[in-house]
Amino acid sequence: EKQFIKTIDEKNVEISNIRNELKLDVTKTESKLSVLIDELEEEKNITIQRDCEIEEFKRKLESQIELTKTHKALKMKCDELMKEESDKLLVINEKEKAQEEKLIELQSQLEDRDTLLKKSFHENVQLQ
Repeated sequence: EKQFIKTIDEKNVEISNIRNELKLDVTKTESKLSVLIDELEEEKNITIQRDCEIEEFKRKLESQIELTKTHKALKMKCDELMKEESDKLLVINEKEKAQEEKLIELQSQLEDRDTLLKKSFHENVQLQ
């Protein structure tokens, strides 16, 4: 009977150690998840900022078009500015696409980590 109680005590200590390790793993994963969420939020803010920049470029372009309607020399200058603005918009669009791809990747990573956390939690619950 003493051996049985000793074995139970040893198993309880082992279970407690495993539970503590799982809690530590969950804490680490939650920390990483929090960092990823912060990065995702930052990427969203950058995307919003880029959208505002695009709108600002569009407003500038429209303004330039209005100013150059009556004068040929100004029209030529406007054409140059339009090309520059268009090039800038293309660059911004490319950056946006890259950021959108990064957001999608981050979302996928978050989903993977969420699945892992849920699985770890369910395993932990089953051990109890």
